[in-house]
Amino acid sequence: MNLVAKKYARALRESFTGNLEHLLEVLGSLKSLYTCADFVEFLESPYYPNSYKQAFLCERLEDKDERLVRFLELLGEHKRLMIIPDIYQELYAWTQHQRNVYKGYLYCDQAVEKLEVLEKQVAKHLNITLELESVLVQHEGIKLEIPDLGVEVAFCKERFFHQLKHHIMEAI
Repeated sequence: MNLVAKKYARALRESFTGNLEHLLEVLGSLKSLYTCADFVEFLESPYYPNSYKQAFLCERLEDKDERLVRFLELLGEHKRLMIIPDIYQELYAWTQHQRNVYKGYLYCDQAVEKLEVLEKQVAKHLNITLELESVLVQHEGIKLEIPDLGVEVAFCKERFFHQLKHHIMEAI
């Protein structure tokens, strides 16, 4: 389904060349609807006709741009209304790549105080603009991930001790 979302995203990019930021805002507001389980159930339900689902989404549009309305109709005709979040993600990643701005995640078991310092150092090293977000997790260790660049750096305390024990056992 990701390939289909990429094709729709490319078509939208070509259609909204000068107004891509506005398109991202509109799709972002539609994407936020997908966080509600009832809404997702409504879209996946075979009991509601596609025209009703399309009309519901069109009512949620802030801007009744003809291209967006036709886009939603097209998605509804092909029963692809569930890929709107994927299309948004593809467009967002493309615009970030064009501006050389990336979003990264720092997974850690405690709050990181100097996140901005780390953000600046990693951005300087990779020659990008980076926005880091701290995510609290339960396992001991730290992991920095920048998904759009394919960068992942991790240090796990448990794995370190396991490798250290293995190295000592080999030396004996």
